[in-house]
Amino acid sequence: HEATDDYWQRVFATNVHGMFHALRAQLRQLVAQGRGGAIVNIGSIAGLTGLPGNPAYSASKHAVVGLTRNAAIDYAPHGIRVNSVN
Repeated sequence: HEATDDYWQRVFATNVHGMFHALRAQLRQLVAQGRGGAIVNIGSIAGLTGLPGNPAYSASKHAVVGLTRNAAIDYAPHGIRVNSVN
């Protein structure tokens, strides 16, 4: 209840939007090259279990985990592996 909009937006801009834009650029390049590849995203244990007192960080890292898993499924047919370090 004490989280501000600014705090929420800054954390999501960095952890989710930033990762999404980087991931999209990497995937476009790897698909165009047609030789597969590997992408490693920076996750967190907070994206798997939660983190007391830091809701935006925890929620944003859950989003990183979800995007990573989805990209791994979608781009496996292209020989592209997508994982995250937590």
